[in-house]
Amino acid sequence: MERYSSFSDPVTGLNPYLRETRRKHSFSHFFTSCLLLQVVFYLPLFIYRVLTASLVEIDEKTRSAMEKDRTKIFACTSTSAYDSYTIHKIFHNVCVFMVTPRSVFKVSKYGAYRRCSEKEISEAKKTGRAVLFLSGGITSPKLFLDTRDDSRRYGVEKYLHISYSPESSYDIAAFGMGQETDSDIKSLVYLFLLYITQRAPPKAKIISEESLENLSKAAKVEIAEGMNMKTTEKFLNLFGGGR
Repeated sequence: MERYSSFSDPVTGLNPYLRETRRKHSFSHFFTSCLLLQVVFYLPLFIYRVLTASLVEIDEKTRSAMEKDRTKIFACTSTSAYDSYTIHKIFHNVCVFMVTPRSVFKVSKYGAYRRCSEKEISEAKKTGRAVLFLSGGITSPKLFLDTRDDSRRYGVEKYLHISYSPESSYDIAAFGMGQETDSDIKSLVYLFLLYITQRAPPKAKIISEESLENLSKAAKVEIAEGMNMKTTEKFLNLFGGGR
């Protein structure tokens, strides 16, 4: 049969001596194909929204009111990969920081983390605004950590709470257990995957109050008494989540 292995019919171009090989399509092949189709379809839309600064929708009245606020340093809750992007969208000349009991990180517009010193927080207050995620500031959309002592330490003047719809915009962003990366490219990939699951930009609602108690009442979110930066980090260290 070896002599016929390279034979092909002059009319059809097929080799009648070789059996037809049928490919089996597995579930993983089907899943990969569906994912690639979504990437091809949504990637141009995502790039357009990045270039036009429209990854998150914010009410124009809210944005205008926040921009007029002369507060220099805020403490802000954090439950989503969109948080830093939203803050950069509502404020001009702002620096965002993630503060844990052991470290301080400067957070880029798209959510990339860079270790820095507390001195940069003071410098940001002098030149513009500083917004602090105090170890996430919140561990879920339904519960505030008690960050009052740490807020006083850093001279926090007001508290911010950002909520989103749909709720699929949320993820576990506190204490290094979420999507935190050291690269804007990696962060954009994460945001793109989140965008695919939502298929539309989330709508952000921002609440600003002068105390955590007032923020709790306005947002209708309870404060976890006794659950602060240090106690929560000890708990998360059991799972390797502390920073």
